[in-house]
Amino acid sequence: MIEVGIPTEATVAQVLVSKYADHLPLYRQAQIYARQGVHLDRGTLGKHTATCDQQDTFAFRRWVYRQGNLA
Repeated sequence: MIEVGIPTEATVAQVLVSKYADHLPLYRQAQIYARQGVHLDRGTLGKHTATCDQQDTFAFRRWVYRQGNLA
């Protein structure tokens, strides 16, 4: 296992789906990963979640502006 690295898109997607669709808090996800031998800090999960949220928000805003659907 790589001690320090950049998560794959699949890993980040799994965390986001678990958080928002399955309503699984980050601390519980960290516990689940730890049982599987993958030690992830909640802060790291939160940082990646926040980064994706910001990028998705900007992408969504650009899409809305291009569509002309201003609220």
